[in-house]
Amino acid sequence: MASMAHEAAWSCDGKKAMKLTLSRAKNSARSLQGEDKELLASFHPTFVYPIFGQEELIPGYKGLEIDLRMVSGSLKMYLNVTYDKALPNYDASGIERSLYDFIPPSYLKNLEDFEALLESEEKEFKPVGERIGCYRPGKEATDARWEFAYAPEGEAWDEEVVYEAYLATAKTPGWLELHRRMQFFVQLEIEGGTYIEEEDDRWEFVALYEKRKIFSTSDVAYHLVGYTTLYRFHFWPDSTRLRLAQFIITPPHQGTGHGSALYNLVYRHVLIRNEIKELTVEDPSEAFADMRDKTDLRNLRSFGVFEGFDKKLLKDRAKVEEWQETQRLKWKMGR
Repeated sequence: MASMAHEAAWSCDGKKAMKLTLSRAKNSARSLQGEDKELLASFHPTFVYPIFGQEELIPGYKGLEIDLRMVSGSLKMYLNVTYDKALPNYDASGIERSLYDFIPPSYLKNLEDFEALLESEEKEFKPVGERIGCYRPGKEATDARWEFAYAPEGEAWDEEVVYEAYLATAKTPGWLELHRRMQFFVQLEIEGGTYIEEEDDRWEFVALYEKRKIFSTSDVAYHLVGYTTLYRFHFWPDSTRLRLAQFIITPPHQGTGHGSALYNLVYRHVLIRNEIKELTVEDPSEAFADMRDKTDLRNLRSFGVFEGFDKKLLKDRAKVEEWQETQRLKWKMGR
């Protein structure tokens, strides 16, 4: 009993010990008003068991704090490990060794260097890949949360803040380096999430960014909102099925409708690609399935799918199922 009490006294909750921040340069931070200022707040991960073990406890320390900051666009990192006390043979290097398999080794350990990096990357960082669509807050006179524009017809709006989605593959210059930092969120936010074989050329990626004007300038800075991974499968006889595998909205942006917006942009992009016949989702959570169903329903209504539907068909289950399958195939939706 004494041994167990001693062990508990020298164990820290890994989720509480790890603090993450998507950091912005000073003028980018000054651009935020009202509730948007909450985007600057630090947050704790949902899961840390891939890093620290199933119990998510870190032994050997008291008062442990793992301060991991990321440039909000490029996700380049700063790491600082502090603690009040540690058992013999325990120090900050032990925590760093636990993280080695999950984050690139190029992180900074000097805060001044990181703050200088924030300022230099504010205007320099740009998303990589092909812009496939964007959205902005809906007009007050409408009920719509977002107003969308889709590529190739979609315009690049000149607004204080616009959200843009970019499609990339392993061959997109600069993408793999960026993805190796981005994928850390898979471990922290998806239960059972694992890193993918990113160089497999059947993977596609869509990253979503907040493009916001920098305070007192006409320049803009990009800040990551989320991203998704998609895998191409053969669809008999000569087409492609695209499967959505991982889907992340960063914690500061969660709960504000960006998940459905990102899914909508991906789906609308699929519609204009003739080689893709179906968009499916790999093992969706209950929350994701609910969001997808609601977004699909809004799209089908906007396409006028239900206009002129003969309600007499409801009496014939076979005909209803035939109608449903026809619409599913036409609009490239999974079962």
